[in-house]
Amino acid sequence: MVQVTIIGSGTASGNIAELTVTSTHDTAITLNVADSGLEGMVLVNPDDGEQDEIISDILGVKVTSTSYRAILEVVLNPGESETFLVNGYCINLDKGTPSLGTEFTLSDTSGKTDIEEISGLVEQLEGVIFPEDYTENQKVIVNQIAIWAAQQENENISRADYDDRGYTVEDEYIPIIEDIIGSELFPEIAVGDVEKKETQQLDPRLLLGAGLAIVVVAGIFLATRVRREKPVEEFPKDLVKYEVRIERDYKFAEDMIKNYEEFIRLKKKVTEQKGRGEVLTPFGESIDVIDSYEEMQDWVIKQKKKEGYTTFTAGTTNAFGKKESALPPPITSYDKFEYDVTMNVHEPSHVQGAENDAKDVGLDWEKWKKYGELKEKVMDEFDAGKSDADVLGSLTGEESATLTWGSDNSDTILKFLKRRNDPIRLAEEEIREYKAENAHRKKYLDSLKKKK
Repeated sequence: MVQVTIIGSGTASGNIAELTVTSTHDTAITLNVADSGLEGMVLVNPDDGEQDEIISDILGVKVTSTSYRAILEVVLNPGESETFLVNGYCINLDKGTPSLGTEFTLSDTSGKTDIEEISGLVEQLEGVIFPEDYTENQKVIVNQIAIWAAQQENENISRADYDDRGYTVEDEYIPIIEDIIGSELFPEIAVGDVEKKETQQLDPRLLLGAGLAIVVVAGIFLATRVRREKPVEEFPKDLVKYEVRIERDYKFAEDMIKNYEEFIRLKKKVTEQKGRGEVLTPFGESIDVIDSYEEMQDWVIKQKKKEGYTTFTAGTTNAFGKKESALPPPITSYDKFEYDVTMNVHEPSHVQGAENDAKDVGLDWEKWKKYGELKEKVMDEFDAGKSDADVLGSLTGEESATLTWGSDNSDTILKFLKRRNDPIRLAEEEIREYKAENAHRKKYLDSLKKKK
């Protein structure tokens, strides 16, 4: 009756995959994934060196490359497809993170571990009560650690082991995790103990200049301005099947523009009120404290939730101008179209915005990019366990000169990063980028109208 394809998103926890269901029936059918029994099922990874994953829940129908709606029942006509976003967690701590684009198969068992200890735990995660100020990322980290900790094979895992996997066990997480698994997380380690590894790592600020401490905070942007790489102009013939989806994407982008415009209006209004010495309302105070790109994006995401959407990242551009896709490898013509919108329209604009800001503050953009490449290389070597002496001793003369350049230009770097973290400026950038996206979508939609 239906054909199912599950493609991994390249993540260990949270939104782990996209599940596409295609009707092979000769009449319309109603599909309700809430009744499908997928929760607790294993996504089997064909790569023996990578983790299998376990499904915790189905988030809803994919709306665009960066959002979904919590709809679990759909009607499919013959040949029609619908894509759902899958939430879940990795279940093999000793194996690598599943690769982006992995095609999983469904099973009730894993050949890599005994899931009996965690199958019931997945259902329990829905009832976990977190502090009100916990972010979604914090909740995912707690749940993932609980999944791993509940497995007997991981009973001797330390905080440093979890940290090596990118899951830092904060002291405040421990009581929550222990409540989930029903036992002590670290029986022989007192809360607050510092692992040996933490004292051995070199502070990146000492190696790479004071500015890089802020790069971590200000380094990820989801869009930018003006110059763009040329998007694909030839539209595949079968893209017409996805006309409704593209129209839906167009409407979503229009709504995102309105959200950013509203933020700018409110932020400027509050600033004017403060300038007149007026007492801010609690709502005004909540706008006033938004002082970074990340906080501004969190505000927009909350607005989308009120509208019934949940958003996620399709692509990123860091402070050094390196852009990366967070989407699974494109398969259908629609996937390729949206990949093109993200990577050849939206993200390159962020690169140009960062380059423009670098020029505005007098930062050598080409040297800054080399500095970013060196930072990535050095941090990878530290993560691999190399000593300070080994890392520094392996640098070439050119790399040493790049480090010196970063140290000598730390004040300029800080000015640059401050500009790249201004919430109003970056909200204006997002508006330009969503307009650019829709100009590309409109070109295709207009071409269809001419053919009709």
